[in-house]
Amino acid sequence: MWIGGNDYLESMNSQKEFTKLIDNDSYQFSENIVNNIMNSITKLQKSSAKNFLVMSLPDIGMTPEAILNNNYNFTSGKFKKKEDIYYRLSEISQIHNSILKQKIEALNAYSQRSHIYYFDINPLLLKFINQKNFIDDTPFNYNLTYINSNFSFQGFEKNTIQMPCYKGDFKRNPIWGQFKSNKNLFCIEKKDLNFTKSLFWDSVHPTSYTHCLLSYAVHMHLGNLNLINKPKHSLFDHRNFCEAGFYERKVYN
Repeated sequence: MWIGGNDYLESMNSQKEFTKLIDNDSYQFSENIVNNIMNSITKLQKSSAKNFLVMSLPDIGMTPEAILNNNYNFTSGKFKKKEDIYYRLSEISQIHNSILKQKIEALNAYSQRSHIYYFDINPLLLKFINQKNFIDDTPFNYNLTYINSNFSFQGFEKNTIQMPCYKGDFKRNPIWGQFKSNKNLFCIEKKDLNFTKSLFWDSVHPTSYTHCLLSYAVHMHLGNLNLINKPKHSLFDHRNFCEAGFYERKVYN
């Protein structure tokens, strides 16, 4: 289960709701979202589901959406700088994950016939962006294509958020709205998309290439818990596998 982000993104569609989320104590808001997740798990447990893998909420402040979104009211809000908004979104993500972990631990203590395994994905995303090996923190080239957003981010060794143009129906498509005239900030030419392995394919969703790379860390995590066999191949070999699949894909309008 890797869910919860859409609840926050929905509030970002409205200036009133987004400003409220950023300015006020978000604990109750996050707890309500986590309670929905836990209720879903409880229903599955009652239907005889035994084992769960629950991923932490990805850091919303690290997404292109944090840059693209212009719905915060800087006139009446507490914050006056764009950077403060995505730092605050990162803080809200941490609050969410703290509540989620606590409630998982409580439910695990109560449940005797099933178990929930919590996996915090956010440290891996930082390693990913900073070109560090998921497993041992040594330098590692994921062969990502970087497009500099010109905004600084906490914890990033390189000040960049990358995103190619995506010509689809998702409403947070960066070629729309205020960024259309400034598309070189995030976008590349469509003819180059075949050779662009970016972290995001739109303002919030990771690419299939990203998912493929992260799957190695998830596989290793489950192996460390002795739930499955650890991967026998290296991260380097896994990256080559992900790249081989990447170049077989086609780009569609």
